[in-house]
Amino acid sequence: MTNIAIFRRKAGLKQTELAEEIGLSNITLSRYESGERQPRAEDIKKICAALHCTPNDLLGVETKK
Repeated sequence: MTNIAIFRRKAGLKQTELAEEIGLSNITLSRYESGERQPRAEDIKKICAALHCTPNDLLGVETKK
């Protein structure tokens, strides 16, 4: 499971709900979540906005503090 799925579940959204909200097909979102495809930068922005997270959170990038 990718971070997309983790954040989506924390937000209480079904895969179909998130896909519809950000304008992606359910198949595309499913492929992103399974790791079969990598999301485009444009889609990462949309997903982050919908799930109220940063791209670093979504991609699992740790930042130095």
